[in-house]
Amino acid sequence: MEAQKPESQRRTVLPPSLLIGASGRIIQMTSEEYHESKIKFSQHVAWMAQLSAAPETIPEPQEINLSTEHTFASSPFLNGDLRLGFLGSEILKETEE
Repeated sequence: MEAQKPESQRRTVLPPSLLIGASGRIIQMTSEEYHESKIKFSQHVAWMAQLSAAPETIPEPQEINLSTEHTFASSPFLNGDLRLGFLGSEILKETEE
């Protein structure tokens, strides 16, 4: 949409903003949200690099408390039965034997 306008009429979108092409609106994060997002992104990229280069150095995920089990059941990404290690569950005891 913006690309179709003459260059002199185009809006400049600077971080931390997003231009939504369908509506033409600009969404802007606060400086604090943008800074936090950059930190999280850097941490995630570092984790992916470490996982790719030396997967044995990444600790196993922690067990999940049974009180949060409902969170997974309501997830739109849930695709079938997942064997999660819940604290105090029999699943871990069955697989360890």
